This record gives sequence, C-alpha cells and structure tokens, in this order.
Amino acid sequence: MRSPMSSRNGKYYYSFDGDQVGRRIQTLILENDVPGLVQLSREVTACVADLRERLLALGCEVLFAAGDSVMAIGPPDVPIERVPVHVNGLTFSVGIGLTPREALIALARAKTSGRGQTVRYEET
Repeated sequence: MRSPMSSRNGKYYYSFDGDQVGRRIQTLILENDVPGLVQLSREVTACVADLRERLLALGCEVLFAAGDSVMAIGPPDVPIERVPVHVNGLTFSVGIGLTPREALIALARAKTSGRGQTVRYEET
C-alpha cells in the first residue's frame, strides 16, 4: 500500500466520470423525451467545462474533457475537495493514480462505492 502516494515525475492522474449519465440518457431516449435529452446534454457539457476550468486553475493539465469524462495530470497536492463533484443533480466519481491505468482502476472502485466518491489507487 502506498501512502502517501509518490510518483517518479511528481505528477498524478485525475480521472472524473459522470455517475449514471449513460443510464439517464437511455431512459430519456426510451421515453422519447427529446427536451429532457437536450437539457441533460447542456448540463453535462457545462459541468465538464467547469471541471476542466477548475482543474486548469489548480495547476493541472487537462488531457481529455468530453462527454461526461475528464482526465487531467497535475501535482500531488491538488485540493480535490475544491473541485465540485455534485453539481445540479449530477455527480462525478474521481479516481487518482500515479499512471492513467491506476487512475482508471481507482475510478472503477469509486464508481462501485457510490456516487460522487473519490478513490486514490493503492496497491494491495
């Protein structure tokens, strides 16, 4: 188990993904709710743009920001609690790791732990 996390290059990967967004999209489509679908798209797009801007302001480089996902690389001391993961009824899970793979593993663990959770990768 690593604690605190350390990286050869001093950088960490931060992976954000919207919770239940795909399921909400499917429900809206199955209900032929086009206005609801458009509204959800606007909300998700705005949230991802906000996440991107906040991460940039905290000294991160954003590698990917599209759909309901964001991946960034940044210093180990990013105050992740200053990045909102509960916005307008949407939640985002967060995975943090030394590599993109570790961040993805942590994200998977966060998503299975409930909505709006943040998990740091730790070797077991």
